[in-house]
Amino acid sequence: MAERELLCIYPWMAISQESPGNRLSVCCWSKVNIKNVEKRSLEEIWNGPEYRYLRQKMLEGDIEKICKDTCPFVVNGKYVAKPDRIDGIGREYVENKRLMWKEIESGKVVISSKPTYVKLYPTNRCNLSCIMCRQGNVKSEHIFDKMMNEIRGWFKYMDRIEFVGGEPLLSKEVIEFVKEFDPAEYPDLKIHIITNGILLNKNIIDMMDGKFRSLSISVDGASKEVYESIRVGGKWEVLMKNMSYLAEKVRGKDVEVKILTVVMKRNIDDLFNIAVMAKNFGFSVGYQPISGIWHGQSIERRRDIIRAIRQLKKAQKYYPEGVYVNSAISDLSRKLDGGGSLLKKVFNRVVSIGGKWL
Repeated sequence: MAERELLCIYPWMAISQESPGNRLSVCCWSKVNIKNVEKRSLEEIWNGPEYRYLRQKMLEGDIEKICKDTCPFVVNGKYVAKPDRIDGIGREYVENKRLMWKEIESGKVVISSKPTYVKLYPTNRCNLSCIMCRQGNVKSEHIFDKMMNEIRGWFKYMDRIEFVGGEPLLSKEVIEFVKEFDPAEYPDLKIHIITNGILLNKNIIDMMDGKFRSLSISVDGASKEVYESIRVGGKWEVLMKNMSYLAEKVRGKDVEVKILTVVMKRNIDDLFNIAVMAKNFGFSVGYQPISGIWHGQSIERRRDIIRAIRQLKKAQKYYPEGVYVNSAISDLSRKLDGGGSLLKKVFNRVVSIGGKWL
């Protein structure tokens, strides 16, 4: 059978807890919610009706029914093909990855391969009160505990476990997991954490050494004034101290550190400076569109949209190998003309200077 090319292979590889509560999804861009998690095991969910539907629609190319149009894969239209070789250390990991691709090529919707990527939402609690954030104080530890207990049997097949929130470093369970995790036992599995960086002190960074492949830090300003006005409760000096130590610790290692920046009215004039800061640290930076209208921070006025796009394009030109701008530019351009000719022009221009997708 000829090799299949799919827009996305997440329905065959990922389970994601995107928010607190009793539901899962395949990723943050999915339209399909998987409910009643407490009443079903993850093994049942993995080949349950929702995942079978997701796989079938992906095989048919019926993307509109399962994927949000803001998904970078959808907008970019770049298809995923089977790699020339499956790299890995553990025998069970490599065999599972080969089986996954065999099942994709065979068009299977009920599969025997196991997930290689699991995202967990340990808590909705946070140590900051960001002006654009809609997070409440809803706890999700009961779902997290259930998932952690069940996925341990999958660790030998996995290459990524991701913790998001809230602030995942507030979770004692996450700290304990990182502390006890033995890379020698699961050599292909690496940890990823999305954090605001305030709790990412020397002790935590030293504890994580050798156990994580990537780390994302949410930073929305390149100055004390802008940063602290957005990340209320955050201390600029603490963040800079933590990021400086992290940069020193990962230098020369196969670890990606990415700054995540939400594009909003408050930081339009700081967007380029954030790219300069990221490059100085040796980190990459991904610019994300704001979700919804929060505290009046959504960029709606035409002149503000144009200012933001110019800042993003300037940042990308300055640091082409480390800046990811297209998701944010896509969102802003849609507001200008509903995704018409101007959007196409912007995309073509970004691609022409080596634009990347977040």
